[in-house]
Amino acid sequence: MKRLLVLAVLGYGCPTAFAAETPAVAPETIKARDYVRDLADPRFKVRDQAARELMKLGRKAKPALIEGTQSADPEVWSRCTQLLPQVLAEDLKARIEAFLADADGKQPHDLPMMEQYKKLVGNDAPSRKLFAEIVRNNGNFLEACEVDAKRAAEKFSVRANEMLQQMNNGRTQPRLNANDLAALFLVGSGVTASKDDKKADNAKPVAVPFNPIANFLWQQEFQNALRNGEQAVPYRKLFFAWAEFQGTQDVNTVSQVLSVIQNVNLKEGLDFAVKVMKSKDQQIWTRAQAMTCVGKMGGKEQVAAFEALFADKTQITTIQLNSLNISTQVNDVALAMAVHLTGQTPKDYGFDALQSQPALLWAYHYLGFTTEEKRVAAFKKYADWSAAQVKKQ
Repeated sequence: MKRLLVLAVLGYGCPTAFAAETPAVAPETIKARDYVRDLADPRFKVRDQAARELMKLGRKAKPALIEGTQSADPEVWSRCTQLLPQVLAEDLKARIEAFLADADGKQPHDLPMMEQYKKLVGNDAPSRKLFAEIVRNNGNFLEACEVDAKRAAEKFSVRANEMLQQMNNGRTQPRLNANDLAALFLVGSGVTASKDDKKADNAKPVAVPFNPIANFLWQQEFQNALRNGEQAVPYRKLFFAWAEFQGTQDVNTVSQVLSVIQNVNLKEGLDFAVKVMKSKDQQIWTRAQAMTCVGKMGGKEQVAAFEALFADKTQITTIQLNSLNISTQVNDVALAMAVHLTGQTPKDYGFDALQSQPALLWAYHYLGFTTEEKRVAAFKKYADWSAAQVKKQ
């Protein structure tokens, strides 16, 4: 693990060791190397003073400290290993400040997973500000996933479970940090690839076999981040990038995301819900849930997609409501959504549960009929209405 840390650091914000033209070495770097050598001095006073001087140099001592962590001398290795995290934190802070100061976003910056983030979210001011806040507390995590992409799924799960334990470990622990969760969205969106991989764009993303993020989706901090502030738009983009990828891996994740879309009224979730609704690879009840999301978030342009499902009589569920035994098929849900999106009233189509509880329109379980005769009559009513619309044109 110690060697891995050093390799990660060496691949992150350091001058190339074998450049064609070696740049001039800064005076501070020379001083830092001298101080690192002094860490091997047999006199404690000299070693202690050298450590103090390295701390004063701060981030300028970074290259020398990295070299020191490779030393065979146990004292040099130990001192450099202890000093390096503090220097790296200072170095990361300086690079974040430089990133934010670059208002136009045209200068090169070396921050972990920055290019992947820009592809998913963008490079406007709110997006850049969100990224800086994500990296501020999660730089080491992002860097570790980027450098060792093959273990990104493992690191993702460890980090998510650590956050879950903190959240559930009593009132003295901090609540969910929405930006920490955003770091998980970034890694979990399947973009992790080694910075040294020239074929990074074609790298196969690493799936997360168990996705603990679903535990966070009903926390107020997360939902506030989706709704409020100038960073809400880039936050939603990152959330749906994660949802798009993880939705291909885990059916429970898809259902959770659809629930968030519906409850928070996320218009940006419409495309995601349409894809799920049309996907034959998804469970039938998940597709039905997606249909209600599309019906709620969509418009008349989605009516044709629902009408295309009128012939699908696949059974979704049967449910009892009071004394009613309601059977729901795919075409029943499609009909209810098409009726709603065309400006009609679903209750008028004889859906049994809606007669007493119209609000159940968004609960697909109840969008069925107690008899086949009622179902046939409802579809005939829609066919008659459609024919009348054609005549009006």
